[in-house]
Amino acid sequence: MGKLTALIVGYISVTFAAYVILSVSYNPLVNWVGPYLGYRFPFILGIVYLIAGSPIRNTIILETWIVIGALVGISARKGLRAWGSASLVWTFTTLTLGVSLIAMLGLSIFNISGTSAISSTARGLLATFVAATAFVPYGTNLATIVTEPVLRVIVPYITSSLGSGTGTASIGKVITDIAFHVFENYLIFAVTAVLVGSITHRILHGGKKVSKKAVAAALSIFIAFIFIAMVFSPGITPQTDLNASTENVSGNVGIPAMGVNALFPFSISNGSAHINTNNEVAVTNASLGNSTNQAGLSLITPQGNLYNLFAMESGNGTGIWSGNGLIFGSFTITANMTSLLEKEYGINYGKLGSFIPQNALILAYNGTSYGSEAKSMASSIGHKMGTTFNTVLTLKNITLSGHLVTIYLYSSSAPEYKLKSDFMSTFNRGYGGSIPAIFSKNEGLNNYNSFAMASGYINGSIVKSFTGNTGLNVSSMDFTAGIFKYSNYFHSSGDSHTYNISTLMNYNSRISFTKSSSLSVLGIGYNNGTGSVADIGKYTFNIYSNNASLASKTPLNTTNSTFTNVGQTTFSPSVVSVSFNAVFPADILYSTSVDRLSGHTVQITVHIKNNDTSAVQAFNASQSVFVNHYVKYGAASLISGKYREANVTIQPGHYANFTYNMSLSGVGIYVMPYTNISYNFQGKAFSYGTNASYIVQNKPGYISGMNSMVNNEASQSTILGNTLATVHGFEISLIDIVLFAIVLLDVVIEIRAFKSYIKRKDQ
Repeated sequence: MGKLTALIVGYISVTFAAYVILSVSYNPLVNWVGPYLGYRFPFILGIVYLIAGSPIRNTIILETWIVIGALVGISARKGLRAWGSASLVWTFTTLTLGVSLIAMLGLSIFNISGTSAISSTARGLLATFVAATAFVPYGTNLATIVTEPVLRVIVPYITSSLGSGTGTASIGKVITDIAFHVFENYLIFAVTAVLVGSITHRILHGGKKVSKKAVAAALSIFIAFIFIAMVFSPGITPQTDLNASTENVSGNVGIPAMGVNALFPFSISNGSAHINTNNEVAVTNASLGNSTNQAGLSLITPQGNLYNLFAMESGNGTGIWSGNGLIFGSFTITANMTSLLEKEYGINYGKLGSFIPQNALILAYNGTSYGSEAKSMASSIGHKMGTTFNTVLTLKNITLSGHLVTIYLYSSSAPEYKLKSDFMSTFNRGYGGSIPAIFSKNEGLNNYNSFAMASGYINGSIVKSFTGNTGLNVSSMDFTAGIFKYSNYFHSSGDSHTYNISTLMNYNSRISFTKSSSLSVLGIGYNNGTGSVADIGKYTFNIYSNNASLASKTPLNTTNSTFTNVGQTTFSPSVVSVSFNAVFPADILYSTSVDRLSGHTVQITVHIKNNDTSAVQAFNASQSVFVNHYVKYGAASLISGKYREANVTIQPGHYANFTYNMSLSGVGIYVMPYTNISYNFQGKAFSYGTNASYIVQNKPGYISGMNSMVNNEASQSTILGNTLATVHGFEISLIDIVLFAIVLLDVVIEIRAFKSYIKRKDQ
């Protein structure tokens, strides 16, 4: 009965490793779509990783199969028997994967071949994934998804077929490579089981000790097998190659605005102009020369949000970016991009912001053979920052005006707080003047809701070669910029307001502009009407500049805006001020608390307090977006309570709370993207969404998860899976009793066999 023991031990080991250990590699993906697909999803991903993952590229796969093979060999206690048991474990694991996948998709084994059922399931999955793009949790983005074990193997072939038109060949290639990995893993598992089983049998029944030569020979055979597998392995790397369209871009290619202009598109006329040597704005000239330009702006929006923006550009270079063929390089770090984009630009932009990696190093090269240069540049910048950049993807076959361009994307796994500090110490230097110091001051405040910082390089000579004979004179430049958003920053205590740079940017030292600057500006813009943060024409600016005449020729020169020329003199930040009349939102305190009532049931309470001195009328607050979404797609159900408050008046110091209970059927992170709030305050209507909240729903333990899967799958076709009793939340079915009886019988047989072995040894 050693074969049965080996089968039981092997199957439990495989499913445990897949569910508990290997599924962790997919946490970003599970956290996002796990609420819709349930606890089977991480189990299926773990099984796929274990069976189809490269044992050479992923040492954890190699180690796992060796350990499981050894356990099967010891349990079987015989070489040939161990091979049979290993094959059975492999077969049962594959069958479990298929059955679990069918059940996860809501299908039945008996209608899996039905065209209508499959078509309906595919449409449902597509609709769910599209809707889920508005509910992406923090930590799930392009970088974390693409580098996960399954996608980093499949994505390169899918995307290359889109660009090259070789879809069939690419699909065939990925199937071949994955099939080879499956074969590798099976051989490692089976060979280990046979070797360990043979050695165990020799020790227990051979009548003599195993010689050192025999052990050495067995190990040599095993090592040789691993070496041969490495030599003939397809060697899929973690890098993802995306082949973009090879369609040529004809005609004059418009060069996007650069430096200050790129990050402040409203600061220079027409968005693509620059500063000429005679201090005139010229659309056809973008020569930066040796100047170092700077800008710092505080924007006050109608919804009471504050944006602090900074940008610096230098034609002198900062000594960070270098290398032949480098067209463009940039390192960005962001936090809560959904908030940064969604509140002012709309929900669709917020969806895209969710997928932006928290940090990214982008390198664009003029050609297709710069892989080693890109790797070296990423290593160099990582060394300067004290971190390591990992390859995310490579965009190939991009054609611009007859030039082939390759883009490399890297990302670091370092925590956000470290990268922020590293960004400032690495990139925020070499520009001179006070703007870099104010920039650093804002980064260090840590009370903003969201931010984005970027620093990079543009190779003017290569860019100019792309434009042809357009008359555009482009010089190389380094740039650094950042935007910080402070939500719910301004509130009305009356309608008269005065603010200055010292308060808005939390900076009190005297201000100076660098002497090499052609144009530097520091100012405040306020919008006391309507519109988004991008409606520059609705703002009124107070600008201090080293060249007020030139600054006044930019789109900052709106109605009633003022420009003060300071030249090279220093000035206090408090003199840069604005005074205006406007009604800002009421001071509403908001929070969401989540209490867990049971493993799958949570109680959600929304706390709202009017912390202002005036009442708010027609107040409405709702979490219907969150509730309706997850209920619609089967990830949750509403048990009791209300998830909105409608048309109430909240007096100063009073509350408008509501509570409701939900049952969560999935795993991962449930995203409450925002609570919709609207009200009337001092004769003005306000409407906005709060920041996101999250509910973490952990997957059940191994025993509970496997018990649920076995019962659910068995109940599809037989009465074996029907629950007979529930003990402390653990459902017991007929199939549980049968499986337990088999295991118990095997344990009894093994105990008897062990006693017989001891008895023979004593004789």
